[in-house]
Amino acid sequence: MSIIGWRITKDHCWQPGDLSKSREGRIYFMEPEHRFKVREILDGNHVQQFQIFDDDGNLYYEGVATPATEFEPLEWAKDDAGATSIKYKNPNTGEFETL
Repeated sequence: MSIIGWRITKDHCWQPGDLSKSREGRIYFMEPEHRFKVREILDGNHVQQFQIFDDDGNLYYEGVATPATEFEPLEWAKDDAGATSIKYKNPNTGEFETL
């Protein structure tokens, strides 16, 4: 069973004075029964770092995800902010690459 979840570590969309709250620190998961396991994984060392962008290349969000997570943060960010692409950090090169 795959545990899918992610945490937003930096919300580049939010500005002081915005009516909505920042997404920083929020944890998202696909299955409610996995919420505690997702938190445990995200607090550990076996996570994937990601960045989410709009179609102009503006960075919207940064975060960490469980190893089984792929496009789910992007799907969330499309609805939340109109994001269009996600990049994950390659552990071998240290560079962010489009998934």
